[in-house]
Amino acid sequence: GIATLEQAIEMLTMFQCFASVTEYYGFLTEGYLAAGRVADARRAIDAGFATLARTGEVVWGPMLHLLRAEVTLAEDSRSRASARLDVEDAWRIASAHGARRAMSAAEMALARLS
Repeated sequence: GIATLEQAIEMLTMFQCFASVTEYYGFLTEGYLAAGRVADARRAIDAGFATLARTGEVVWGPMLHLLRAEVTLAEDSRSRASARLDVEDAWRIASAHGARRAMSAAEMALARLS
């Protein structure tokens, strides 16, 4: 659960496995959202983006953008325009790297926001 993910992030950070940390912040964000812990989800997604910025890693970028859109909507369901920008960023990043699955996920998210 959430506690296991939090511990995993601590250990991955300790061992400087930052690419994996980014992925785990995504999982943690999903867990917090599922538990209705929106403020914690915001902190987790922000930490994931800070890790992306620090490492330059791009593999989990599209997923984090999609999750940030979900967090934004969970905070305020009227923030569709802001959420849409994150989804569009997810699609652009995925497209630039030929990540078709992430592109499809972004396209489905865009359809839900329309």
